[in-house]
Amino acid sequence: MNDYVKPPADLLTDIGKFDPQVAETSWTLPSSWYHAPQIYRLEQQRIFSRTWCYQCHQSELADPGDEYYGRVENHPVTLRRLPTQGLQAFHSLSAAPVAVEVFAGFVFVNLDADAISLLQQCGKFLDDVYRCCPRIDELRPRRRIEREVGANWKTLIDNNHECYHCAANHKSLMKLVDYRNQALWSDDGITFSHEVKRSQLDNPAYALDPARIEQDSLFGYIWPTLIPLWFPGSASAVLFQVIPNGPESSIARHDFYFAEAALSPQELGFIDYIDRELVPEDVALCEAVQRGLHSRGYRQGKLVVDRAHPEYSEHHVHFFQQMVYRALLDQSPATLSR
Repeated sequence: MNDYVKPPADLLTDIGKFDPQVAETSWTLPSSWYHAPQIYRLEQQRIFSRTWCYQCHQSELADPGDEYYGRVENHPVTLRRLPTQGLQAFHSLSAAPVAVEVFAGFVFVNLDADAISLLQQCGKFLDDVYRCCPRIDELRPRRRIEREVGANWKTLIDNNHECYHCAANHKSLMKLVDYRNQALWSDDGITFSHEVKRSQLDNPAYALDPARIEQDSLFGYIWPTLIPLWFPGSASAVLFQVIPNGPESSIARHDFYFAEAALSPQELGFIDYIDRELVPEDVALCEAVQRGLHSRGYRQGKLVVDRAHPEYSEHHVHFFQQMVYRALLDQSPATLSR
C-alpha cells in the first residue's frame, strides 16, 4: 500500500498482559490496537490482503458472462462467470488474478492468489452448516441491511465471540434460544461455531410457526470478518460481515438468505427483529466499548474463561485476538494453540 507506515515497534511488542498462548492467563490486546491508525494500516497489509472475504452468492453469477462488482477493503474486485461455468476474480483496474472459492454457495475471494483453500481450512464448519441447514443449497439472497458503526472492526468481532453480555442486553434473544448450559462449541482452524437449541415458540423476538421450523441455531465465525448465523425457523441464513471502514469505523452488513422466494410472516418478523432490535443493541454496546478504549484509566481487561460453561466464556475472544496478534507479527496461524 502506498500509504503504509511502519508502526512503532512498541505498538507491536508492548502487549502488556496479553498471553499469545493461553486464554486462562491472558488479558485482552492493548486498547491502542483498537484505534491506532498505524495498527489499522498494518491490518490492511497483513490481514485483509491475505484472507478470504465473502462477496455474494453464486446464484448472483448464474449465467456465463454474469459479473459482480465487490470490494476487499479499498480494493475493487470483479467476479465473472465463465463459459466453462467456472468463476474468475480479478482486480478491476489491473486484471491481476484473485483467488475465488465457493463455500456452501457463498462466494469468497482472496487477494492472495496462492491462498490456502477455504474448504481446506473450514471443513468441519461446513459439516456443521449442512447439519443445521440441510437445504443450504436452496438458499437465495432476499435482503441486505447495512449500518455504519462507530467502532473498530475488532470491537464488533469481540462482541460476537461471547454471550455473557446477552442476558442483560439481549432479553428477547434469551427467550428465543436456550443458553442455559446448552451451547455446544467447536473450533476448526480459522473458524468456530456453537449450536444453541430454540426455547419458546411464542417469544418477544419473533413468533415461531411450528409448521415452519426446519432448523435450530448455529452461530459461526470465519476469520477474519464473517459471522454466519442460522436462527430458529425456516431454511435460512444471515451472513453478518464486519467491513473495516477506518481505525474507528465499521460497516455492519447483514445479508439475509431464505429458501422460499415469498417470505412468510415468521420470516418477515425475523428480519424486523434483527434490523430493529438485535443489531441496534449490539451497535450501542460496541460504540460504548470503543469510547471506553480511549479512557486514560484503561489499557487492558482480564478475560473471563470458563470452559465448563462455554456459552458465557471469553476463550473464543482470545482465539480471535490470537489470530490478530499472529497476523500482525507476520506469524502463521497454524502455530496457534487453543
